[in-house]
Amino acid sequence: MKRKVVFIFDILLFLAAFLGLVYCVFYRNEWLSIQFWTFLIVAISSAIRVTTDIKDGFY
Repeated sequence: MKRKVVFIFDILLFLAAFLGLVYCVFYRNEWLSIQFWTFLIVAISSAIRVTTDIKDGFY
């Protein structure tokens, strides 16, 4: 049960970081801000965690 909750949290975290990237790029037009880089790092790390969970057979 705990692993399922963590998996769902990782997906939500990835979506929130992706929306933050879209906001920084298209609405504020800030490519070099600290918020952009933070959202990018969080999105990449969340995507890696989600893909490793899927590869391990946990859906």
